[in-house]
Amino acid sequence: MKYQITYTAVYYVNADNEDNALDLAMEQHSELPDGGWEVIRDPYESPLESLQDGTYSLTVLDRAPYLVSRTEGFWVAYKPVEAIDDVIDGTYLGVWTDPDDGKRYYDMTVHIETLDYALAKAKEWDQKAIWDIANNKAIPVN
Repeated sequence: MKYQITYTAVYYVNADNEDNALDLAMEQHSELPDGGWEVIRDPYESPLESLQDGTYSLTVLDRAPYLVSRTEGFWVAYKPVEAIDDVIDGTYLGVWTDPDDGKRYYDMTVHIETLDYALAKAKEWDQKAIWDIANNKAIPVN
């Protein structure tokens, strides 16, 4: 994971966790005087696990996910992803936690206006459920 280390300037380092990121930055930049170092997660790298349930769009330039706000229609997942970089530009990333078993799903997702078509596509793509935006709930696919 990437972390942003801030002192009098910003440095980017690759590390397994915040402590390792801070140690690495301090080691590589030991010429800086002692002081208040700060570690925060790189705002341009958002691991899937950090995302809440919802549907996200990714900007072309920085790939930072932001929640999509819609008031009607249905979100239908069609292809699982393992990382943000797996999401193709111009598509959406859906994050859903199955309430039955707590498993989280990360998928490329499309917006479909009608229930019948959304259910038909979900069956074709072998999905467990679709998301009803207006009613804010999952609809199981039988």
